[in-house]
Amino acid sequence: MGKSQVELDFVDIDPDRDTPLYLTPHTLGYRNDAFSVEAHRTVESFFRYFLELIRAQELDLARQLFAHLHEPNETCLGVSRGNPNGRGVGPQQAQQIFDSIVGSRAVQTGMVEHLEDCRIFIHGIDKDKVSDMTTNIIRGSLIKYTQQQCFLHKIPLRSDTATGLCWSRVNSRWEEYHDNMLVINGAPILLVPKGIVSFAKRFAMGKYHQHFVLDFLKNEQLRTNGPFVCASPATQEWA
Repeated sequence: MGKSQVELDFVDIDPDRDTPLYLTPHTLGYRNDAFSVEAHRTVESFFRYFLELIRAQELDLARQLFAHLHEPNETCLGVSRGNPNGRGVGPQQAQQIFDSIVGSRAVQTGMVEHLEDCRIFIHGIDKDKVSDMTTNIIRGSLIKYTQQQCFLHKIPLRSDTATGLCWSRVNSRWEEYHDNMLVINGAPILLVPKGIVSFAKRFAMGKYHQHFVLDFLKNEQLRTNGPFVCASPATQEWA
């Protein structure tokens, strides 16, 4: 198109390899543009329903919902080597993460209320996993955004193309349909607003959670004798 990244509202990706950026639901939560508001509501809808099923012990239904949070390749974001192939939630890893969520005291006691909370409380969920989950959940919003940007920049779309599964807030279920899609080299591509991504510095945030967030939560639980405190006659311990 002859335009630089500064001139574009979306991330200027290379469709042949991943760009080291992550999509985060936290960023969606504090932005007030139409895309972010709509996408954040969709993420909240999915996760609220998912937690309701777990707490109601409707585990088969919850597992079916979670099974669709696979590794998305359409955004070409992440830290894969070579061609985009996803590093997020594969089938075996999805089962392990699901088991961790179901067995988490933080989920059962209500301390986990938002998807981004999982990064702090659930073993095995980090920034790349949350990014992949978010991408799957807001796929419908990303499709609409991609269509708008392609119309603006006169980029051709392929009609009657499968969208992949999108989360419906209205029906509380995954739905798939056919629509006008951006297709490059035979693969569907989703454009992502550059304002909702963050740099993939893989270890910095993990250290922040490890040394600051968890220490703060530990002290608060001990101070208030919260649900994660295991009391004994001689002392109180962090569970």
